[in-house]
Amino acid sequence: MTPAQPAVSTPPRPDRRPDLIFREVEADFFVYDPVRDRVLLLNATSALILELCDGTRSWEQIAAEVAAAFKVDRELVSKDVEATQRQFRRAGLLRRGTGG
Repeated sequence: MTPAQPAVSTPPRPDRRPDLIFREVEADFFVYDPVRDRVLLLNATSALILELCDGTRSWEQIAAEVAAAFKVDRELVSKDVEATQRQFRRAGLLRRGTGG
């Protein structure tokens, strides 16, 4: 009998809802939520974070990519990504059970 292996925890991989509609107008990013029939205005950082929520990356990986894209400190970005994650969750932009 072999000893039980400890469960390996996989980091959540957030996945945005597929029904969201994105539009970029000049420097503004809009997301239309057809379920709630509302439009949200995102800044460039939030728009990139939502774009990266495709179910293939963990929140840590998303923070690393955002830090690289904007050439800023990863620690600062991590805090922003955490705050954005909470906002996305409250707004219902992520699929349930995917790290949202």
